[in-house]
Amino acid sequence: MKLEIRTALPSDLRDVHEMICLLEATSFDFENFKRIYYQNICNLNNIYLLAVIEKSNTVIGIISCHGQELLHHNKPVFEIQEFFVKETYRNLGVGKKLITTLENEIKRKKSVAELEVTANKLRETTHQFYLKNSFIQTHLKFTKNLTL
Repeated sequence: MKLEIRTALPSDLRDVHEMICLLEATSFDFENFKRIYYQNICNLNNIYLLAVIEKSNTVIGIISCHGQELLHHNKPVFEIQEFFVKETYRNLGVGKKLITTLENEIKRKKSVAELEVTANKLRETTHQFYLKNSFIQTHLKFTKNLTL
């Protein structure tokens, strides 16, 4: 399987929507998702990459990353927001290729930066993937739903 990692395009909306719905085991409102997707891929501080099988142009994975300058880091910080490889293509190096391409893209943009990721505490296989790819656990994350 010949794999290409490329920047996500507006025309990839449906593929990205499908993968993020699978990732979160839900069905996101398409119109709202579309608005957020277009807004995010146009932001120059964000990096959205897709894993695509070259011959068939089939999208099989995504990694999205948002960058910002944070006072408490005193340098640019990029945080992986979504990371998903379709189940059939897992354990074939697709995720590793997405991470490596993301890291190279960040290094191209900034000479000094940090890459962070948060993973649901139930996704133990995901935790092992990150540890295997040189991430270290430095934080616990707490969330609060403010929906009225």
